[in-house]
Amino acid sequence: MNKKGFTLIEMISVLVIISLIALVSVVSVTKILESSKKTLSNSQIKQIESAARIWGADNMTILPNDPSSENVCEYKDINSCPEYYKELTITLKDLQDGGYLPNNIKDAVTNEEIDQTIPIKITKKGNNIEYEVIIVDDEE
Repeated sequence: MNKKGFTLIEMISVLVIISLIALVSVVSVTKILESSKKTLSNSQIKQIESAARIWGADNMTILPNDPSSENVCEYKDINSCPEYYKELTITLKDLQDGGYLPNNIKDAVTNEEIDQTIPIKITKKGNNIEYEVIIVDDEE
């Protein structure tokens, strides 16, 4: 008697192998997507820092001017700041209002709109001006 077709064991074996391949593929693709989101998030931070540098070039007269000072100022209170200070804080909203960044920037990881109150710290260190976006990680 000549049998044609597959046995139940052969079919189950094939299904198990296909399931394992699918599982490995899904895990790999998920890791790649997460890595891409983190890379995009880092790129967004660099874009914000670049916009702050352009803002600084346009507002050179109010940039921090004394690295030995202990004074810290906020852009919204710049008129009440002392004459010499080492640090100035602007916000993402200041950059957006000035046209340096588009409105409604979405976070690459969460796909939610980025908080406009994110501070950008501009510090005078020696002869250099440094720009730093201050991101608070809620996951910690």
